[in-house]
Amino acid sequence: FTLLSYNTLCQHYATPKMYRYTPSWALSWDYRRDKLKEQIISYQADVVCLQEVECKTFEDFWAPFLQKHGYTGVFHAKTRARTMQSKDSKKVDGCCVFYKNSEFKLVFKDAVDFSSVWMKHKKFQRTEDYLNRAMNKDNVALFVKLQHLKTNEQIWVTTTHLHWDPQFNDVKTFQVGVLLDYMEKLLRDQNGVGNNQEMKKVPLVICGDFNSQLDSAVYELFSCGTVRRHKDVEGRDFGYMSQKSFAHNLTLKSSYDTIGELPFTNFSATFTDVIDYIWYSSQALRVRGVLGEIDPNYVSKFIGFPNDKFPSDHIPLLTRFEFTKGSGGSRKV
Repeated sequence: FTLLSYNTLCQHYATPKMYRYTPSWALSWDYRRDKLKEQIISYQADVVCLQEVECKTFEDFWAPFLQKHGYTGVFHAKTRARTMQSKDSKKVDGCCVFYKNSEFKLVFKDAVDFSSVWMKHKKFQRTEDYLNRAMNKDNVALFVKLQHLKTNEQIWVTTTHLHWDPQFNDVKTFQVGVLLDYMEKLLRDQNGVGNNQEMKKVPLVICGDFNSQLDSAVYELFSCGTVRRHKDVEGRDFGYMSQKSFAHNLTLKSSYDTIGELPFTNFSATFTDVIDYIWYSSQALRVRGVLGEIDPNYVSKFIGFPNDKFPSDHIPLLTRFEFTKGSGGSRKV
């Protein structure tokens, strides 16, 4: 099956002040929306994960449009939407997952905002860093468990969009710690996973905009399973989460690691780097292909995206996966 992850650049962030290098007609939502539509449909992905989608845009545009193309979608807005009046709350952005009805059916769905789910955790401690730095961030993660109709395999797909500010890399690490802790809880509750070895064998994909570069604590936490010593979290205290070095029991790899990460996933005048990823459980899935980089020659002609061909400042990531179970065990790609 194929999976697409894409930060589509929410219309209320796409201001002429932010993207001075983009002609106003190419920045307009009507133009970008049509381009996004073309782009997303052209990939024909079995699972589509989008970030920075306004609530209203999901309801009025993406859900009906993708439904016509055989997809069903699930959406979760950032936390602040719940405290607003309904007209304003419709403008809040969030994450969504669409799946092709001919390939998958939905078994279970859940969503969390990192701050409040952690406050309910039995090991939660009110540390100063949590209260002053993490608590007021309203980032969310969306979890769906899908059944693959052809193989009967079940797979978890999670998408998220972490806090953006580089001054808060500790908070991003904390958010991923919470996400992975919650993922493990779902595997125990929903899959009846008893031990850590079983946990590693459950097919899962965690994708999105992590606002974290290759040298970040977030990347280290995903790929190494723990953060030992890192400048991003040095001197910060998130209670139990810090005490356990943010550790988790999943074996995760970046799907682009098979070819080497791309030169960038976000391209703008002030920032160009890799911050979007598709992570997968390497004991249960293998990568059969990825969508490669954009022609460097083409990129060299621009200060940044969006432009008339690329409707977001992020580029889409696409991976083709295969279940390793029942296919003679795992082998290296």
